[in-house]
Amino acid sequence: MNTVKKTIKLETIGLSVLVATFLGGLPVLAGVTESQTRILLTADRPILRAGGHIAIDVLVADVEDLQTFQVTLDVEGGKRGSLELAQIVIDESRPGYVFGRGNALDATSVKTREAGAVQLTDSVDVAEPGLLATFLFRASRDAAGTFTVSLAGSKHTFLRDADALAIECRTDSTLHVTIVDRAKARKADRQ
Repeated sequence: MNTVKKTIKLETIGLSVLVATFLGGLPVLAGVTESQTRILLTADRPILRAGGHIAIDVLVADVEDLQTFQVTLDVEGGKRGSLELAQIVIDESRPGYVFGRGNALDATSVKTREAGAVQLTDSVDVAEPGLLATFLFRASRDAAGTFTVSLAGSKHTFLRDADALAIECRTDSTLHVTIVDRAKARKADRQ
């Protein structure tokens, strides 16, 4: 069976065009589904000092025919202070990036906490977890407690196939980031 895949052509390049492409329809995704396709969150550390930085990778696994993605992260909780988004990176040269061939158009917005990309040629299949984007957060100097980082709802986090149809996926991944004072963080680092 031969499958013809669409090529997406953009006349104007810019975040607003890319976001409009992502939000062009209402993707239908449930927060928790029976789908094997899943979007996952992983952090470079579970404990962070007040004022420190943490990198959170957004990964996708068990997906076929992926051509477009958009992910948005939400942060809530903590006893005081904040865990603020400082930067979003989509690194095409990083091993494991899903559109690693360098033939994708990507965009990020720290203000809206969104990252997305469109593969401009063939779609991809991803069995093992592949990288979508890295979100870099900074804890405020007065931050304390446990913050929960999660994927935003299906209006802001979704996958699309080569026909621009929604790919059903699980988006229930969350991370808990504990912010401690410097003395407790040094003790945790030694253990």
